[in-house]
Amino acid sequence: MDRRTFVAAGAGVLAVSATGAAAGVLGQDTARLGERVTISGWIAPAARGPGHYFVLGPDAGLTDPAAAHADQWPQQLTMVFPADAAALRPGKVTLRGKLYRGKFMDEATGHAATAVMTEATLV
Repeated sequence: MDRRTFVAAGAGVLAVSATGAAAGVLGQDTARLGERVTISGWIAPAARGPGHYFVLGPDAGLTDPAAAHADQWPQQLTMVFPADAAALRPGKVTLRGKLYRGKFMDEATGHAATAVMTEATLV
């Protein structure tokens, strides 16, 4: 399974990268910080980059805001890192995964978010 690694990026922002092992979030165990949730909504692929994340929101027709700073990320959206990106298609979905809230930055694209779901699978 492809897990996401969180690493400290400075200025209170956490960077998200796609690596094979889980690491600590500011020296803490990630298993205790993420909340396992099931959420439904509409999903769309990332605006650009390697296609490793999606954006989940309450409405059809959503697009990746490609936010440069976490403050620009819309509250109703969630950046989703799937366990298997090939299994996801744009449209209505129900996902189960670990939800993290805070300030995050995707290392591959430089996009920021305030809500990130990792290990997301279709329900």
